[in-house]
Amino acid sequence: MFPDLSRSLRKINTTAIFRITVDTIDPRQKDQTHTALIALNDIWQLSGNRELQLSSFFRTYNLSLFSDFGQGLIRQSEFRTVVGGSANYVNKLGEYLSLLGGFEYNRDAPRQDDLDHYGFFDRSAPSYYGPFTPVDANNITIGSLTPILLPRAAWRATSATTLAGVAMKSRS
Repeated sequence: MFPDLSRSLRKINTTAIFRITVDTIDPRQKDQTHTALIALNDIWQLSGNRELQLSSFFRTYNLSLFSDFGQGLIRQSEFRTVVGGSANYVNKLGEYLSLLGGFEYNRDAPRQDDLDHYGFFDRSAPSYYGPFTPVDANNITIGSLTPILLPRAAWRATSATTLAGVAMKSRS
């Protein structure tokens, strides 16, 4: 009833596999990353209605990419450190109202943020990278210090449930 397509399907699959194998742009492509992270958090209950929270972190990160998007091999690398911390004070002023105050500090410092360009891949010398052309190199530091002062109102779940129940009854 239906035509036999098994021969034409085998032919299509073989062609697709052959294309993927042949169309590899550059076998020199690779990537490497390393990261380390330390985080600390401490919460002090000063009294029944007051709390102090101190937090900090340190992260180091290294990236090295060799990619070829059809314009020759490019090398992107960076070494980054990120540091941050926060201090927050919460004072519960009543059953439904709290006050949050504090600050957050973040510092992001990418170093050796380099972008280089190598020549095109030569199949006769697959491990040869050749001379590279520096495209861009940066050492950047981005930092922020953010103050925080927020009042926070809290509703009891039973009140919210009661109000929702009244609203639904009035609609019917």
